[in-house]
Amino acid sequence: MSERRAGPESIITGIAALLAIVVALLLPVAHFTSSYRDLDTQLEGHAALLSNAVSRLVSEQPAAWKYYSHMDELLRRSFSHHDGHAIVALVLEPDGVVIAQTGPPLASRAVRAEAPLFDSGSRVGTVRVEHELRPLLAKTGLAAALGLALGAAIFWSLRTFPLRTLRRTLDELHAARGVAESRARELELQANESALATRMTEVLQLARSVEEADEMIGRTAEKLFAGDPGALYLFTESRTLLNVAAAWGGHADAGSFMPEECWAVRRGQAHLARRGELNPMCAHVDASVDSHLCVPLMAQGEMLGILHLGCAPQDAGHEARQALAKRLAGHLGLALGNLRLRESLKNLSIRDPLTGLFNRRYLVETLEREFYRARRAAAPVAIIMIDADHFKRFNDTFGHEAGDAVLRELGAFLKSSVRAEDIACRYGGEEFCLVLPQMSRDGARVRAEAIRQGVARLDIKLGGKALGPVTLSLGVASFPDDADTGEAVLASADAALYQAKQQGRNRVCVFGEPAAAETLRS
Repeated sequence: MSERRAGPESIITGIAALLAIVVALLLPVAHFTSSYRDLDTQLEGHAALLSNAVSRLVSEQPAAWKYYSHMDELLRRSFSHHDGHAIVALVLEPDGVVIAQTGPPLASRAVRAEAPLFDSGSRVGTVRVEHELRPLLAKTGLAAALGLALGAAIFWSLRTFPLRTLRRTLDELHAARGVAESRARELELQANESALATRMTEVLQLARSVEEADEMIGRTAEKLFAGDPGALYLFTESRTLLNVAAAWGGHADAGSFMPEECWAVRRGQAHLARRGELNPMCAHVDASVDSHLCVPLMAQGEMLGILHLGCAPQDAGHEARQALAKRLAGHLGLALGNLRLRESLKNLSIRDPLTGLFNRRYLVETLEREFYRARRAAAPVAIIMIDADHFKRFNDTFGHEAGDAVLRELGAFLKSSVRAEDIACRYGGEEFCLVLPQMSRDGARVRAEAIRQGVARLDIKLGGKALGPVTLSLGVASFPDDADTGEAVLASADAALYQAKQQGRNRVCVFGEPAAAETLRS
């Protein structure tokens, strides 16, 4: 601030000093010049009057020159300056002899005025009037003192009042500039944040799954809340837990917690808390965190989860950061709600509603993709076709609800028996299909036998009543051992399944055995 003031203050001080010097010099100089000019004019007037008076006397009385004493008296009567600082002298020419004088010669420098003296029209001498400069210089000194005082007053006035106004103005301008810069930074930050949030929302619209969206959310939140650890928690399907979906900034909280541990979930609105203040800290927050902010993620009246900041901002822009967190939570709620709706609609189109497995349509769409990958990687792909033995008996004996219960249990068991990269489908009726990428024919045989034995141990009940044991017939085929295309491998596995049924059911048959090959040819 002092650096900003130095330039204008120096200019004002210089101007004030210059004006003070000008006034201090101008007043005595002007006084001296004016007084000197007035004195000179006055002396010239006196010299002219005396010259006329003496010339007229000499013309009338030619013998007057002889009486110098009379001349002295005449001069004294004619010249009225009695301050002791002026004299009058008559000087004859050409010798320059002073024939009459009103007083002794002046001791200091003087102002002189002369007028010619005539006798019968001829110039015979000069009337000389002199006045000392000492009184004039004394008055000029007083004028100089007055000029110095006036200059000092001007300097003080010009320096004090404008500088005071200047400082106040500079302070106001500096404060206004600070506010403007702060507002500009805030607007720029909001613009950047809005751009990031908008870009994130656009990208989330293209996300294929919630997991993919979670990764994008974590990267965006890392930029938006730089230095503030936080996490995105989403409800599980059962809504009994909130699991961490994305984390950033060294988030230290637990990976999951129960809904009642978060005040934002309990209150249904944003919750800001600091240790030692009125609002309580959430139970899921780590003990090392002194403050936090939790904001619910809402979509169509349903709470999907919370946006959690492990350290609520304490700087001057903390309110803007809280507003940003709330805006981001709104964006995330809508985006995740739309994504879940898309996933739900997609699942309705590719999932079997009874078993939760993929349907035949999804199998057809996926088979080509998996075999394309297998050919590029020169990796095997195995297919297991599965059929529940004597399934009609469950429907006939216990009713269709029993048949549905059997299919649900089989679907749940198959889900738990496959890897993440495997594809379990309900092929139709009581038939199921497993696509096993990067698994050989022998590996698929072992897997099929484990499934057959596991299903045989299931104790399926309906209304507390056991429905009896369930057995499976399974057919195995693989790429590239048995066929080159997905449709051909599927047909080979179906032929092996038919062989298992022909041989008495409750067994595993692998394509390539004589009976299975003959079945495919037929």
